[in-house]
Amino acid sequence: MRALSDPYPRGFTFYRGERIEVLQARVSEACYGGTPGRVIVQEGGGAVVCGPQAYRGGNRALVVTRVRAAGGVERSGDEFFAGGGYLGSHTFPAN
Repeated sequence: MRALSDPYPRGFTFYRGERIEVLQARVSEACYGGTPGRVIVQEGGGAVVCGPQAYRGGNRALVVTRVRAAGGVERSGDEFFAGGGYLGSHTFPAN
């Protein structure tokens, strides 16, 4: 994430049809399993997002600790992703 920061465009993804910027993230302390892109649990002030090849639970995951929503409001990862869901590379229709 450090390579993608001001003054260059930040890392971003889409969550529930909204483009969000990932301001801070780290590698998880535990190993998790799940569908890639799925927000599964909270760990240390952030939300754990499963990565590629995470199906068997043998890999560490990404913990998103700080995000900025489309409106410019910054929030902690555990607060923003409290409802779970999936991160994606494009927008999805609102449910």
